[in-house]
Amino acid sequence: MNWDLSWLRVCAEGEVAPACIPIDQAILIAIGGAFLLLVVAIAFRSRDFSTATLALIPAAIAINVAAGSIVYALKLPIYLDSIGTVLVAVLAGPWAGAATGIFANMLWSLLPIPGGAGPTSAAFAPVAGVIGLMAGLWARAGILRVRAIDERTTRNVALATFAWGWLFLGGLLRLLFAPNGYFSHFDGSDPDFFPGVDLTALALADHAGLYITWAFAGLVGALFGTWIYSPRLAALLPVWIGGLTTGIVAAIISAPIAAFVYGGVTGAGTDLLVVLYRAAGLNVFASAFAQGVTSDPLDKTLSYTVVFAILSALPLTVKTLFPRGDQVIAPDARG
Repeated sequence: MNWDLSWLRVCAEGEVAPACIPIDQAILIAIGGAFLLLVVAIAFRSRDFSTATLALIPAAIAINVAAGSIVYALKLPIYLDSIGTVLVAVLAGPWAGAATGIFANMLWSLLPIPGGAGPTSAAFAPVAGVIGLMAGLWARAGILRVRAIDERTTRNVALATFAWGWLFLGGLLRLLFAPNGYFSHFDGSDPDFFPGVDLTALALADHAGLYITWAFAGLVGALFGTWIYSPRLAALLPVWIGGLTTGIVAAIISAPIAAFVYGGVTGAGTDLLVVLYRAAGLNVFASAFAQGVTSDPLDKTLSYTVVFAILSALPLTVKTLFPRGDQVIAPDARG
């Protein structure tokens, strides 16, 4: 494996070369490293870093890097690189979660895989740390605890699921399949995205495309609303609220980094959303922020949902191995 770590060198004044990083990016990476030292120091003074936590963190980092690299390679407009961070934060506390997020981004930047071998993921390490902190705080509030919910709440959750699924999926499908949407830009000429694969036929002409995408989104929303009409699955509503909130905060923090350090272009699939917003007349910062508000809430909601599914499947004895495992155990299940 040929690791190219030459980018770790800070560019000299006036130097323009690919094998170094500008001073503003170096400062961001230094901030991420300092944040990591801070959260680790605080965590070790708490009960977060138990033996079970130390065993879970490497697996969580591997989940982050593997999922994030696959999504990066496929150029999807989401990230999925914080599932492990949320899992550790829920089971071991906010500081352990923050440390996991920062560690994962720092390590990813050193690996010769999609999204790695460069300073980009390291520059967003502070954002990953904040995601871990928020996930731990939300878990402390009990949003990921599986509990019995009454019939009225279950019905309201089912209706909210239908509305949420229809609006978000409809908007996402329009971004993908609109005449000037995501797929319209891949005609097979991009050497970084499956060379030779032409996806322009997926760009549906209006008005038929408009009706088809929103009708399909409504159908999927109705199916999810029907599926979730059970007391156990109704617990997903607070999970989604936590994911949406975390995503909005992540978008607010990451937008200045993406706009002022990278000009809104980071090499991920979300870049196309930035291009679309720029084409709509927004400036670089507004486009980066709009992209974040589009991608991050959906991404973090998906991540929280995956973690909730994992926690629901874990035996009670496994959950209690971790310092904060009691946060995901319903009071009536503790015996």
